[in-house]
Amino acid sequence: MIAAVFEDDNGDLTVYLHGYHKARLVKLLPPESRVCITATLLDGIGLALSAFHHTMNHRSAVLHGVVDDWDETTDDAAQAKWDAARQIVNAVVPGRWEHCRPPNKAEMTTTGFLKVRVLSASAKVRSGQPGEEKKDLQDKELLGKTWAGIIPTRLAYGTPQPSDFNVAPVPEHISAYLADTNVAPGN
Repeated sequence: MIAAVFEDDNGDLTVYLHGYHKARLVKLLPPESRVCITATLLDGIGLALSAFHHTMNHRSAVLHGVVDDWDETTDDAAQAKWDAARQIVNAVVPGRWEHCRPPNKAEMTTTGFLKVRVLSASAKVRSGQPGEEKKDLQDKELLGKTWAGIIPTRLAYGTPQPSDFNVAPVPEHISAYLADTNVAPGN
């Protein structure tokens, strides 16, 4: 499932989850179900002098919320579903919705959406070097033979590869997105 988080005019957070309409998650979560959504990004692997102190630098978020009801038979719900689809597509690559064919009725019918009203959220960030034992830091032999530090990780997109039938050049909104996204943290 693809998810996107949005803030409404009142400052309330909503998460839209989208996937196949018969997916277990979409089918089995009735309105007012309490849910927990988590996400984690790995920023680096921390290698210490001792195997015990190896770590992972990361950023994680936990959202607790309630599935909102939307009666899919109403015109308002159809528009809300359409708006959610647009927001999700543009959350993946900004401006993409305006540069591709919108979904047709059959595609929207086979797409399930969950609207989760966020009640609380927390985040955790772990950064920096691994912890070390004082005695290890004083052990000259250990210091001389053991590498310790951080192996950074990052998400980076590659060069766009056109479809076999593609005749259009890579549009500016994709080039700009790649340029903005592929900048390493700290640069």
